Amino acid sequence: MTTFEEKKATLLSSQYKAAIDARDKHNENYHRWIPFYYVANGAILVAVTTLFGKSNLARMPDCTLLILGGLGILTCMFWNLTCRGYYYWSLSWIGIIMYLERQIFKREEYSMPYGVFSKSVALNNFTYLNSTYP
Repeated sequence: MTTFEEKKATLLSSQYKAAIDARDKHNENYHRWIPFYYVANGAILVAVTTLFGKSNLARMPDCTLLILGGLGILTCMFWNLTCRGYYYWSLSWIGIIMYLERQIFKREEYSMPYGVFSKSVALNNFTYLNSTYP
């Protein structure tokens, strides 16, 4: 193996490790912060049901329920966007990791280390992954 090939192999290995570490860190952060939406939606639901009680209905301003309902809808929209963003971000990282595996291990997609855990991505051969990474 020449010096250039050794340097390339070392660089690809470090990129592979960094890509897996970055994906794992993002996954950890996602699972740490996504419960915020559960708590926020629950708090808004409790506020609406408390304020909507028969005894409080006559005393509250008309815009209170509208504001709380709007906050609930906004929170749900952010939750949806967060989940969608995470999904596409994960697909992108799987593509990057599988591309690096093809460069390092020079094997079929189905037998690479990360490809085993992402078998559905490897077997389905997503157009997104194939068009982005040669």
